[in-house]
Amino acid sequence: MQNIGITENLDASFVKRFNWNSEKTAWALLLILAVVTHLYMLGVRAMSHDESLHVLYSWKLYDGQGYQHQPMMHGPFRFHINALGYALFGVNDAVGRLPAAVAGIATVWLLWFFRSYLGRLGAFLAATMFAISPAILYYTRYIRDESFMLLFLVWLILMIFRYFDTREPKYLIVMMVPYALMFTSMEISYIFAGLFIGFFLLYALLDIARDAWSQDALKIPFFVALAASAVAAVYSFYRVTRGEVGVSETGAIIVFFLGVALLATALYLAWRGVGERLHTHPALDVVIWLLAIAAPLFSAFIIRMFGWDPQDYSQTGYIRSLGVFLVMLVAAGAVGALWGRVRWLIGAGVFYVIYILLFTTFFTNGQGIATGAIGSLGYWLAQQEVARGGQPLYYYLLTTPMYEFLPLFLTLGGIVAFITGRGWRFLIPKPEAEGKDQRSEIKDRVHGRRTISGLRTEIGDQRAEIGYVEDENAPLGGLRSPVSGLRSPVSNPQSSVSNPQSPISGLRSPVSNPQSPVSGLRSPTSNFQSLFTLFNIWWFLGAFGGLTWAGEKMPWLTVYIALPMTLMGGWWAGRVLERIEWGAWRKQGGLWLLLSLPVMIFALTTLAQSSPFQNVTIAGLSTTLQWLAALAMLLALAWLAVGWIRNLGRQRSGQTIFLALALALGLWTVRVSYMFNYIHFDDATELLVYAHATPDIKRAMNEIAEISERTVGGKQIKVAYDDDSTWPLEWYLREYPNRSFYGASPNRDALDAPVVLVGDKNEDKVKPYLGSRYVRYSYRLVWWPKQTYFGLTWQRIRDGLRDPQQRKIVWDVLWYRKYTQPLSEWDPVHRFSMYVRKDVVTSIWQYGAVAASGDITDTVAAVDPYEKGVRQVTSLRQWGGAEGEANGQFRSPRNVATAPDGSLYVADTGNHRIQQFDASGNFVRQWGGQGAGNGQFNEPWGVAVAPDGKFVYVCDTWNHRIQKFSAEGTFVKAWGANGVTDGQLGQQGVFWGPRAVAIDGQGRVYVTDTGNKRVQVFDADGSPVGQFGGAGLVDGALDEPVGLAIDKDGNIYLADTWNKRVQVFSKDFKYLRQWPVEGWPSQSVVNKPYLAVADTANGRRVYVTDPEYYRVLIFDDQGKFIALFGQYGNQANEMTLPTGIAVDAQGQLFVADPDSHRVILFPAVN
Repeated sequence: MQNIGITENLDASFVKRFNWNSEKTAWALLLILAVVTHLYMLGVRAMSHDESLHVLYSWKLYDGQGYQHQPMMHGPFRFHINALGYALFGVNDAVGRLPAAVAGIATVWLLWFFRSYLGRLGAFLAATMFAISPAILYYTRYIRDESFMLLFLVWLILMIFRYFDTREPKYLIVMMVPYALMFTSMEISYIFAGLFIGFFLLYALLDIARDAWSQDALKIPFFVALAASAVAAVYSFYRVTRGEVGVSETGAIIVFFLGVALLATALYLAWRGVGERLHTHPALDVVIWLLAIAAPLFSAFIIRMFGWDPQDYSQTGYIRSLGVFLVMLVAAGAVGALWGRVRWLIGAGVFYVIYILLFTTFFTNGQGIATGAIGSLGYWLAQQEVARGGQPLYYYLLTTPMYEFLPLFLTLGGIVAFITGRGWRFLIPKPEAEGKDQRSEIKDRVHGRRTISGLRTEIGDQRAEIGYVEDENAPLGGLRSPVSGLRSPVSNPQSSVSNPQSPISGLRSPVSNPQSPVSGLRSPTSNFQSLFTLFNIWWFLGAFGGLTWAGEKMPWLTVYIALPMTLMGGWWAGRVLERIEWGAWRKQGGLWLLLSLPVMIFALTTLAQSSPFQNVTIAGLSTTLQWLAALAMLLALAWLAVGWIRNLGRQRSGQTIFLALALALGLWTVRVSYMFNYIHFDDATELLVYAHATPDIKRAMNEIAEISERTVGGKQIKVAYDDDSTWPLEWYLREYPNRSFYGASPNRDALDAPVVLVGDKNEDKVKPYLGSRYVRYSYRLVWWPKQTYFGLTWQRIRDGLRDPQQRKIVWDVLWYRKYTQPLSEWDPVHRFSMYVRKDVVTSIWQYGAVAASGDITDTVAAVDPYEKGVRQVTSLRQWGGAEGEANGQFRSPRNVATAPDGSLYVADTGNHRIQQFDASGNFVRQWGGQGAGNGQFNEPWGVAVAPDGKFVYVCDTWNHRIQKFSAEGTFVKAWGANGVTDGQLGQQGVFWGPRAVAIDGQGRVYVTDTGNKRVQVFDADGSPVGQFGGAGLVDGALDEPVGLAIDKDGNIYLADTWNKRVQVFSKDFKYLRQWPVEGWPSQSVVNKPYLAVADTANGRRVYVTDPEYYRVLIFDDQGKFIALFGQYGNQANEMTLPTGIAVDAQGQLFVADPDSHRVILFPAVN
């Protein structure tokens, strides 16, 4: 018992010491929730494209490599705070996101201090919505600037309204800290600075205008000048941001300076009307501080307006930009110093110390001043022309209700309540006598006749006088409103808006005293709350409109719309809930009505989705019975609901409907937030997952780590990667000291690595260097959400709503994030491939199971069976090499043939001609030309010379015929026509894309009828002799036959391409034997291998080109592999796409290399 007493005493002491109550308990639980939701699974998701840039350059700063500001990556704050995080907690994905998460948690805590403006319950609800917001939670767990910007915006606003509330100069100075940090974070600061300055300037001038003026006649010109200056500002800003860099906006220049003159005129008229009182208005203090301190940072706007480029860092551009900056700095400094004197200079010092330290990285990057002060806004203005993402104007009308439906509903309701509840009444004119007294009182205070501490005491006395209550011990369920029923010594203490019981109008007006919160100081809390609510409305509409207007619309910018909605929504929800008399509400059936509403909605949904009375089958009767049951339930509940509504009355029924909607949307928000942040966080099924890394990133990196560990230990393996897979892989590859970056220009040295990574853009460049030595695994790198919402029209929307199938698709997307296309087949997506060298795969044979997460697209043997036969062979001579039409130049030559006298004939395919060279390699003649007439060609692929050298035969491929010429190129005869036999041995004399021709010792003409999967044989004059082959896999059947050669014994060697084998037939067309070819990897239109046969001192040799592995394979006539030569490139020992091949009497090899537009002569290789 004694121990229990001690515990109770400790508990009591704790409560007493910290004034603990249920409200603080609720906030503590909310903060714990925020900590958990922000830190849970923080490092699981792969770094996105943008994140990888941010964390890598932060790591470089931490690693001592320095940091240089680049406007493309926004401000420097994020990099410095991340580098600090690495120094404190180490380097990994979770720590990379930790500063953003901490900023999100801190923002939840900071909303505690908004209780005076939102109400206690309103502030708590706003913080709760902030904590569970799907978009905000996602991007406060994301290493971008949004999390920090949200914190700085909330901090800045709090300081502004604290200054309004207390008039203590310290708040103006402190607000420079978040203001500076905003500008060191992201260029969107310019938008919000403009929004805030515009609001407080407009409010100040309107508030002053409602005072008694010495000359009332000045008010109309004042309003005209003020409105005209606003129009001029909007026009000039639009022209500059939509204009071209380097083009002077003369109209904008004139209108801009006219607008400045009009604003100065409005201020002058106000000064004439109210005199020194103009200088006492706190809103103008805020405007001068915000505008004058940041004005030099808007220099890029002026520079752009005059047709110069703010991002021109040349000497001329730098001097020009510096001149504009200094002029604005001097002008703004003069205005600020005259207005605020010493304290303004202190505030400016705080701002620019922070700004300069971060942009120069503590004086290690002097250029950062220029890239920050001028380049940041200059880059942002340029991006409005680029309109990155190309999103439609209505983009945020999709993202906002899809994710932020709860605060959107509450915000729209709050705006209606504020307007219909006349929450703006504090702006109406006040009695002249009272205004004079109040202005005199303020003037005395501002000019020092009353001290700040005395003012603070008097404000506190006035709060007590008007009944301001801040009951720390009140439970959340019964919080006393700090604004309801306030007494006012200058107005009717019972004053309220019309219909104070309306559940829609905000129940009771937050305005009990229409006096100015600035000039009156009689009811600061009431009017400050009304001003804060009006500010939130302005902020919400300005953010939504500004971001919609901006050229670049991105999903992460949705949080800037969500933030003012959480504040506005929290205020209105708190106001409504505080007005509910819970005991009476329960007694009158409110709880039952609340519970019945979702059941009735479910019943209505069942009725709408069912089709009863269709048939008398068991299924049909079951559907009908379900429909009848739902109808009965709906009618019964509706009858009961009518009674409950009558008991509750109009106000409480409205409150119940509000509760039902808010609870339903709240639960849905929790579900969407959970699914988005912890289930679909890296799936492109979420509209806000944009240009994001796929889950394959970490899978691929885990596999590389395992390969490295099991082959060389640690992360010492060499990994080559290109510029198309750099981000986000660059972040993860920082741990591999032997990484090799080859960009968009692969070379042999860089690609000599066990693991090669390459993006889609460069894969065709890389493949030639890798040949058949690697196994390929395909992965998804970055993906984007479906953009089927592009081109939306009202007609499309109507048609979609009327179509049941479309409605179901939309519902599946909204509720389940389920699309008709599975993620495995997702498009749009950017892919990359990982190539692992086969000897590495062989050494860790278990790796095949490890790599199962990737798409294994290369299934060739792990070991290249030809690797030991590689020979280095250098060419003797080359013809061509430069694409052209001149004699001796080629355009994609596909084949070659030699004559008994040593002459060389080349099928110059792309030029639709044949070129002849003598035995010394000199050009002799050419004939042909594109067409279908005799002697004309349409891409000739095959050429052969009769054994006696008198005739030349050409496969006129896409004219589907054979043409016969004399050795001098004179047309002799043509035969053939286009025809399809469906792979059968059908009609002779018709072809489908013949690719090769060969002549035997008897003068018979053999033609590979490639498309018809057969070989046709003719006599020398084109009369059919026979055919063999036909589509299939069995011995003697063919699939894409191309190359053709005949030995001295009359045996026929054939490249059966897609069956990946060489088949040999006897001179009477009987199948003899075959052997496999470990090559010919694809079925592309360029992978067309050819053959040549020659008798050498070492025996008969069969030469086979392997186009896509850039080599020539050499076998004996039984299929035994002898050697290979060739590799990718344009050098003397390299080829880019070897196809046609021929052997001369000395055993020398002529190879057609169409991709390099040349013919290459190699020495004999036996």
